Amino acid sequence: MTPTNLPNAVGGQPYSVQLRASGGVAPYTFPNTGFDGLTLNSSGLISGAPPIATTWSSFNSRLQVMDAFGSAGEFEVAITIQPPQSVSPGSQLTPEQQQGLEAHNRERQNYPDVGPLQWSPELAQYAQQWAQSIANQRPRWQNSPPPHRPNTRDNPFKPGEPLGENLHGNSAATTLANAVQSWINEKQWYHYDQDNGMGASGQPPGCTAPQGYSCGHFTQVIWKTTQFVGCGKATAADGATYIACNYYPAGNWQGQKPY
Repeated sequence: MTPTNLPNAVGGQPYSVQLRASGGVAPYTFPNTGFDGLTLNSSGLISGAPPIATTWSSFNSRLQVMDAFGSAGEFEVAITIQPPQSVSPGSQLTPEQQQGLEAHNRERQNYPDVGPLQWSPELAQYAQQWAQSIANQRPRWQNSPPPHRPNTRDNPFKPGEPLGENLHGNSAATTLANAVQSWINEKQWYHYDQDNGMGASGQPPGCTAPQGYSCGHFTQVIWKTTQFVGCGKATAADGATYIACNYYPAGNWQGQKPY
């Protein structure tokens, strides 16, 4: 049976490999089974999309194949699943990107079972495009908060799925770390014990932010199931700064708490 060492799969991305048997009488039949987000059909096609993980993982699976006369044989396949293209905390980042990532993760470590984020170049590029688009239209947003991207399902990191998004605007120069801190500062209005699942949407009793403010930037920063972040920064002609961060999986789901 070939191949026994399967090509690497990338978490969250489509995968397809055809298994082939020999040594018996065709046609061969494989068991219908599933493992780690992938399925094996009776013709020997392994397909699907393994779940996104933050670390490399490998596993073996013992399968069976049967020829036309019912003679069966067993074989073992090995597959390695790697995270999507991403950068681990603290490596290959600009100083500003690293400081922004660290600002996220310093806050996340304060909450139970909330792990660190990884930096995604794809998300950073996507966020940069939106930050630049806002900066280019600065006169439209001069007296109002910058608008969110109307649809994030066209993102290159996980096409078809939504992203979380935090935006920050400042009339002068600022840094990514300062933007993250401004989002974290919203925790003064967030009340976990009173949150009925609507606090991330800025609704009481979970969120008691004054008019014009919310708790959603903060809850996205610490959202437990979010694993990846990427941010971009753009400067308008008058010196104003816009910062966008995108997150996957998205947080701030109605009816849920951040952790």
